[in-house]
Amino acid sequence: FRSYLRRTSAHPEDPIVLVALNMSSSQQTVHFDLSSQHISSAKMSILLSSGDRHKHTLKNFHLDPYSAYVVELRGGR
Repeated sequence: FRSYLRRTSAHPEDPIVLVALNMSSSQQTVHFDLSSQHISSAKMSILLSSGDRHKHTLKNFHLDPYSAYVVELRGGR
């Protein structure tokens, strides 16, 4: 499992993109603690997914085997 967080600028109203990759043969459930990035309750929307688009939260994110997710985060900073 790998994840990457990218900001387009330092403005708090600009979106942040989270990329999550599961490179294993089993489903992974992960908890993203982004408080060090000053993100606590961001609104999440999946931009791209190779896995199921079931309901995800930052505290309970399910990654299907061999899947990739690109998620936009807004607000909550």
